[in-house]
Amino acid sequence: MVTLHRARWLARHHRALPGRPVPFITLNDAQAADTRRDLALLCSPAEFGKILVVSVHSEFPGRDEGERAILSQGVHYPGGFRAVVVDEAQDIDSIGWQHIRRILLQNSRNLFIAGDLHQSVYEPPAVLGGEDIDACGRSHVLRVDYARGDRRPGCFRFKEDCWTTASLGYRSVAHGASWSIDSPSPEEDVFCIQQILRQHQVAMTGSLSSVEWERSFQRRVCVIARQPLTVHKALDRAGVANLYLRSSTSNSDDHPGIRVCRMSSRLKGLEF
Repeated sequence: MVTLHRARWLARHHRALPGRPVPFITLNDAQAADTRRDLALLCSPAEFGKILVVSVHSEFPGRDEGERAILSQGVHYPGGFRAVVVDEAQDIDSIGWQHIRRILLQNSRNLFIAGDLHQSVYEPPAVLGGEDIDACGRSHVLRVDYARGDRRPGCFRFKEDCWTTASLGYRSVAHGASWSIDSPSPEEDVFCIQQILRQHQVAMTGSLSSVEWERSFQRRVCVIARQPLTVHKALDRAGVANLYLRSSTSNSDDHPGIRVCRMSSRLKGLEF
């Protein structure tokens, strides 16, 4: 969220410059698509038109061609972009940071970086100092979570314990219910999922019609599994509408049903 607001502020600040002077760099194509959607909701059309959203995986594949592709979109800015916003920084590797540094104007220090080591998927993280990026003494830790509670809503235990992270010094403004359900098979998992969905539907019948339930609420439910394809197929067999979020699948509102995903970078930035 903080990167979206920073990009919007930069778009306003550089509104007199031609083209798209504010690159917003995230990890993969799915996250880039989600970011474009969120920015379109947050920004005015003029502000959105100043932001260039790209992904590290597509634009910086480890070859000079990717770097030249994004630089070609900054042709109006000799020497590089004056400001760059980077999201999901904890999972960007050394090659990605080298490219990011090169597209930034040589003497510019306007590089806004956001990341969370607790959400890191790949290890170890890159060392910014080794890529000629000086972030020492300029960092700030956000300790208030506005999006989700520190008790993860709907936390299932399917044959294994849920992982936890230290939350010392952090606080959340919202808290969700905590569930623990043991089940021996994907079919039993689906039965438990159906039970929980029915409980919520009964509890919300006073505020949601059946159509609103299917079109709106179910899209806000996600099942995270070690073997998401197995769960996805089991849900299909049970007639439960669902969308399997692969690395390239868009989490569009046009797709009905609950979401199914692996614990991976695809979940980053999504709220359920």
